[in-house]
Amino acid sequence: MLRIDPWVKAAECERAIRMVADPARRSVLISLRSLWISLGAEESILDSSRQAGQVPKIAQIHAELLFSYRSAMN
Repeated sequence: MLRIDPWVKAAECERAIRMVADPARRSVLISLRSLWISLGAEESILDSSRQAGQVPKIAQIHAELLFSYRSAMN
């Protein structure tokens, strides 16, 4: 199983925040970035069951949001 790096995901959100003009979308990305930062701070204490369960679901939501936002910008 691939490990999901919360710090990389937070950085992706940061880059997207800089590119998105819509305040509602920026707000969603800011919240998502905050979630990734929190997960990154907890990473050393996360057990493998949490990594296998919640984090991949959050990563899927992350991917879908960034894809839809990038599509809307084009």
